[in-house]
Amino acid sequence: ALCGAPAFAQLPTIAPGSIEEGCWKARASMAQNSGDARALLLSLSARLGEARGAYSQAYLAWTLAQGAEKYLRSDPTTSQRLESAAENCLTGIGAWSSLYGQMQEIHGDREPVWIHSQPEAVALAVLGWTTLEPYTFRERT
Repeated sequence: ALCGAPAFAQLPTIAPGSIEEGCWKARASMAQNSGDARALLLSLSARLGEARGAYSQAYLAWTLAQGAEKYLRSDPTTSQRLESAAENCLTGIGAWSSLYGQMQEIHGDREPVWIHSQPEAVALAVLGWTTLEPYTFRERT
């Protein structure tokens, strides 16, 4: 493996039919400007309860936020639905910010408590929030 990265066979797999797989497919469809993207995104927005854990919720939120951005002008109704679903996904992780400023020790290292030992989920949530921010700002003005 290069640079100490695990060999390909050791990488985790994405379960068929999972939220993560749906997100990958939706993001690929958006990148390719495929006609399937809208249907995939709307299907994901109806499956919010299946996103188990902070990582899945944050990844789903980021994907839906990207969809909201993509359809903002061409299909405002779809855009609004995706934006609302993305915001719902981010509610749980957003509550973590109430712990901002507190530190804890994990395996001998100090870490912010609000990260909940899930930096990948927090990173994806930040991507979701920054994608949604122009819409949120517009609503407040």
